[in-house]
Amino acid sequence: MPKREVVVILQSYVCSLQAQVTVPAKHSCHVSIIARQMLADVPYDATATLYYTDGTTSTAYISGVYEGLSVSQDTVYIDECVPVN
Repeated sequence: MPKREVVVILQSYVCSLQAQVTVPAKHSCHVSIIARQMLADVPYDATATLYYTDGTTSTAYISGVYEGLSVSQDTVYIDECVPVN
């Protein structure tokens, strides 16, 4: 039986959020950042191809549900700037 080589790909995702606000002199602005974290189940279909050291290949069709995918929705709210007394 030929030896199988397994390749594992790990993915990493980093998210950042920036907001730039120009504030007039002697004014104050209120800025809010609302972050929502959700979990989603994502169905998938894939074709896996196995490459053996003797040069042969085999193909497998797989499907399933990736459970617990973390999803973030971030929103920046900038209120109207008001004069400071």
